[in-house]
Amino acid sequence: MKDRILALIDPAGRLRSASSLLRSLQVHEYSSIESLLGSRRQVSSSLCIVLDADLVRLGDLDSLLERDGLPPLTLAAVSDEKEGRLWIENGATDFVVLPGRREELDCRIRAMTRWQSILLDPSHQELRHRESMRSLAHSLKNPLNAVFCYAELILMDEHLTAAVRKDVEHIITNANVLLETLDSNLNFNREETESQPAGDESA
Repeated sequence: MKDRILALIDPAGRLRSASSLLRSLQVHEYSSIESLLGSRRQVSSSLCIVLDADLVRLGDLDSLLERDGLPPLTLAAVSDEKEGRLWIENGATDFVVLPGRREELDCRIRAMTRWQSILLDPSHQELRHRESMRSLAHSLKNPLNAVFCYAELILMDEHLTAAVRKDVEHIITNANVLLETLDSNLNFNREETESQPAGDESA
């Protein structure tokens, strides 16, 4: 598990003393979310973050969630369940009540690192990319079809000058090229998905 990088915000050392699992992980320690975001190592390699909620402002969590890329998996160590639910409502992935059983904290950290491995797996990232491209293509087709419709309506105007008619026809030609490109992208993604063996996560 040493290859799984975890960002730890534990200024008082409370989490270190409560977890035996942290010793088997590659841990980057920070004094605050602000120092984490300012680090050159940054969050790109530290997709999994464990923090002592008693020493971190809840509002600082927004800074992590607003950054580019995948939002980090965040485990907040809290004083009670009410506080934990508040952190979840504001974007944390999970919480654990401390002081509590050592096994529970380690179990929550272990679950987070498993999700980290899944999210960083190249096949999973490729799947996310294909799904994003498919969603983008679908989103673009509706307004593009509207461009076609309105352009065709304009061409029905008998009073159009030759120059305007030529410009509208140019719009239709280029819109048609874009639509064919989007359709090709959708068909390619569909064929890629259908060609994947059953049970393959990259499908």
